[in-house]
Amino acid sequence: MKKTATLLLVTTFALAAAADEYKPSKLKHLQALRAKHIKQIDDTYIRELDKLKLEYTKRGDLDGANAINSALVKMMAKAGNEAPAEETLEDYMIIVPAQEYKDAGNDPNLQQEHADEYAKLVVPGRAWVEWEVKLPEGEYYLHILYASAAPRACHLEINGKEQEGEFLKGRTGSFNADGVAWVNCGKFTFKKGRNSILLNPIGVGPHYQELVLSKSENPPYEIGNKIR
Repeated sequence: MKKTATLLLVTTFALAAAADEYKPSKLKHLQALRAKHIKQIDDTYIRELDKLKLEYTKRGDLDGANAINSALVKMMAKAGNEAPAEETLEDYMIIVPAQEYKDAGNDPNLQQEHADEYAKLVVPGRAWVEWEVKLPEGEYYLHILYASAAPRACHLEINGKEQEGEFLKGRTGSFNADGVAWVNCGKFTFKKGRNSILLNPIGVGPHYQELVLSKSENPPYEIGNKIR
């Protein structure tokens, strides 16, 4: 009985010592260390996915780029348990091929022409074009890749509201696919779910290639051509 009591006493002191050694501050430190290593692994994975997304985008495989982007958003949302929610969409990007428009007006025969020569969507005179994009709620930059050998300014509407100013009014050098250039139209607020983006040329419209919504003020990849 005495030996048992002694053993219990020793065990109690040992547990107390262990508890003191691993007090809450040390446990928090270990948890923080674990979270740091997990974040480093996740960051590496996200960087590699981002590189792959860029490769697909440069090759024109927009379905592949958007699929990878979905994986990126899910990955960053998962990491959001350890990071502020605002950071989970920091690199969010969606690419909309110009020819995948929802609606068009002034000309029911609006269509893609001369696909191998011109930018993807050749717009007949004074024809508005509307695209629909699904987004998480927030502010996004709207980038448009287009071609125009002459100034062909447009009005821009987002969810039915006309935005101030004129857009796409610069010259890119030509109307051809190799003459496209990016323009950052600005930062706009979008609702959760389906959003409408409408371009309405003031005169004859430019040729559209891609629309990109992202959290970055920079275009998703470099073209080399600049707005003149």
